[in-house]
Amino acid sequence: MATDLKRIMEQLLGGTGGLGGLLRGGQAAPPPGAPPSSVAQPGSGGLGGMLGSGGLGGLLGGGGLSGGLGDILGRLRGPMGGAGQAAAAGGLLGSVLGGRGGGGLLRVGGMALLGLLAHRAYGQWKAQQDTGAAVPPADAFAQPGAADSEGKPFGLSVIRAMVAAARADGQLDAQEHERIFAEAERMALSEEEKGEIFGVLETPADPLAIARLAASDAQKAELYLASSMAMGGADSASERAYLSALAGALKLTPELRAQLDAQLAEAKAAQPPA
Repeated sequence: MATDLKRIMEQLLGGTGGLGGLLRGGQAAPPPGAPPSSVAQPGSGGLGGMLGSGGLGGLLGGGGLSGGLGDILGRLRGPMGGAGQAAAAGGLLGSVLGGRGGGGLLRVGGMALLGLLAHRAYGQWKAQQDTGAAVPPADAFAQPGAADSEGKPFGLSVIRAMVAAARADGQLDAQEHERIFAEAERMALSEEEKGEIFGVLETPADPLAIARLAASDAQKAELYLASSMAMGGADSASERAYLSALAGALKLTPELRAQLDAQLAEAKAAQPPA
């Protein structure tokens, strides 16, 4: 596991390719026009293969490295300013909302796990379709620095989505507010970025506004997953209604939404005890 973890971290930190190299198991990207069979499928290689073979629990546990993969990545990346800090969406909201259940997954796996689950869900969904449905390329996922529909870092959109989802039941308490403020200050976000996050805290949860942030199908799936993670289960009627409204605004088909839910449930089940 130590060797695999080192390889995964090197691939994640080595460039801007998102999940592409990770899901290909370290192989080079296929040349343009290559047949689909030459591309590793979700679960067949790299981190995908580890998850498919039961390695998720060990990976999330961090192999004795206190914070798991998310914490390791945070330490190795070093200080980042402004928009770069917004790219640490998983760590920020995972730490702040970790007590809600799903937030712990983002605290440990970060954006890499979020993108992986979305990519695997798309793969499972496509396998069930008879229409040759297209799946976003692996490199479209886990890209917190990519632009959202407003031209801002997508990592910031993930933070906004999670805060809005956590407020869907109207029970984001004062302590959680304070922790979000404190984390934003600690990460040295710009005034504009902090304003984006704090603005969500002060306005009613709006699934339509969150859905409009997505600039691609991959981002749509990741925003939905991040929102569901922030709720830690969608136990109340208001939370379920919010997720349904968000899925509708994102134009997720019922079948794709079911696969996203299934991937998240599987990840939660494999998460080691706290």
